[in-house]
Amino acid sequence: MTTVWPAQIISRIMRKEEGVDYMFGVHGGHTMPIDDWFCMDGGKYIHMRHEQGGVYAADAYARITRKPAVAFGTSGPGVANMVSAIGQAYTAKSPVVCLFGQHPMLGDDRWTLQEGYGTEMVKSVTKAAYRVLNPSMIGFYVKKAFRVASEYPMGPVSVEIPLDVLNWQPVQLDRQAGYTPDWRMAPAPKQEGQSDLVKKTVDLLLNAEKPVVIAGEGIHWADAAAELMEFVELTGIPVHTRRIARGAVPEDHALHIEGGYRGRFLKNADVMVVIGLRMGYLENYGHWNNTCKFIQINEASSEICFERKSEMEIIGNTKLVLQQMIDYARSSGKIMKKRAEWVGQIEEGRDAWRKKQQAEVLGTMSESPIHPHAIGQVLADYANDVIPDATVIYDSYTGTNYITDKVRSRFSGRILDAAEWAGVGHGIPMAIGAQLARPGKPVLSYIGDGGMGIGGFDIETAARYDLPIVYVLYNNGVWIAGEKKFAYGPSWKTLGDQNPHGRNNDKGQRYRYDNMFKEFGCHVEHVQKIEDLTPALNRSFESGKTSLVNVETSPDVWVKMFYRPDWACMFWHIPKDRWCGEQHGWDTINDAHKLFFGVDVPQTDKLD
Repeated sequence: MTTVWPAQIISRIMRKEEGVDYMFGVHGGHTMPIDDWFCMDGGKYIHMRHEQGGVYAADAYARITRKPAVAFGTSGPGVANMVSAIGQAYTAKSPVVCLFGQHPMLGDDRWTLQEGYGTEMVKSVTKAAYRVLNPSMIGFYVKKAFRVASEYPMGPVSVEIPLDVLNWQPVQLDRQAGYTPDWRMAPAPKQEGQSDLVKKTVDLLLNAEKPVVIAGEGIHWADAAAELMEFVELTGIPVHTRRIARGAVPEDHALHIEGGYRGRFLKNADVMVVIGLRMGYLENYGHWNNTCKFIQINEASSEICFERKSEMEIIGNTKLVLQQMIDYARSSGKIMKKRAEWVGQIEEGRDAWRKKQQAEVLGTMSESPIHPHAIGQVLADYANDVIPDATVIYDSYTGTNYITDKVRSRFSGRILDAAEWAGVGHGIPMAIGAQLARPGKPVLSYIGDGGMGIGGFDIETAARYDLPIVYVLYNNGVWIAGEKKFAYGPSWKTLGDQNPHGRNNDKGQRYRYDNMFKEFGCHVEHVQKIEDLTPALNRSFESGKTSLVNVETSPDVWVKMFYRPDWACMFWHIPKDRWCGEQHGWDTINDAHKLFFGVDVPQTDKLD
């Protein structure tokens, strides 16, 4: 008989069976046995400044490596601090295994120290959440967590272990119920698509005059970029890549449609194949074009969008289905259509889009403080031309809006963001996971000062582990740029004299975060003129250190989201006689209300 502590079983599964090299989190007594055995078994422990940072780092690591990563937190407050980041991993389909410490079961409902029930907290943002109540089930549930997290659609799974289950007494390894060490000697099988449906899909595409392929995150998770490239080059069909799959076909490829001019293709296509993409709010649930023949291909039936009428759906691993499509296209004997006019619209759209971008940027390059168009263009040029192999992370509400269509991705997994979770503060710890997942490759994390306030101190974590990461801080001193000017007026007058700072992050100055992090040994830069940004980036990347480039930017530039009807509704509650913003702001939200309801924004009664 082999006698072990339960934490030894957990560590063995992670290190020897699942190949886990890193754990991310914040130390606590309830997880100490797991932390210690993982380290004693050769694993590396990345100790963060905040538990959410541990999950964010694990999320980035999992997205890039396409395999489960591990985050942990101690009972009660530690677990609670992880929840928002777990939500992000859930929306991004990121296979993060979360190990939760917990108070002893003997303390249930007795007001013991750090009493908390993480399993209940995370049920809505995990694929599965387990609480282990018997030491003999630890191996089963930890192994199951890795299995469930890895099955498509992937996502976070939590395992919560009370202290009197985890570390009360040793257990017999051969008495673990439902756990067989090294039970599987080969990878789990993947499923091909139904062959007759694959053939019908290819036939539709080859016979179409204006076909288009839309490829999403499933391409990345299946590592199917090579197959996607081969298929579109073989058939000459335009392709648009989305989300983490951006770059699966390089965005400067002759057949790739970029975001800035995709509308003409989505509206005019006669056959559209959507592969590996979960179509939600950001895709208008697939209603780009309701007259074309529409086919969906996904590895999981739960990812099929049934709001959009479709000719057919194919369920299968996107890598295998694409190979089926390639094989059939080659063997069919059909001559591939040239579609010169249709394909030619890519170059036409690209040229027009680039000229429009250049005109918009040119008019802002001399502005002070720095306009987001200007910093976005400089960062994009640097990412495209100087560090084309870099991971780029978006974590600036305003800044991201002005850079995302300027960066060209040339490989899947290059661009990381908050997915539909749309939070801030993730970019700092995600850069840590990214650097560990692609050691030695450049990492550029574009963060805002709002996110700095939420997760900024994990820059110290990056410095402590000597990770070469360059953080560029979009420092505009406000929570949502342009909101004051758009709706609230000088000194946030709409909110009353008692709120002179409104939603500012500072008091009209830009805090010198560079000076703060210089104390932690970071390379730092302070930029107030756009012409100084590129030299600052050069020095930062050449330093080989964790670097912070603090860029002072304009607080008054609002994002295009304000003009969307579904965002304008957020301002409808403000009485017209209290509206102190610009007139066009009121006109914008009023027009949106008339679009929805046919009448002006209603003016309600005042309460005593």
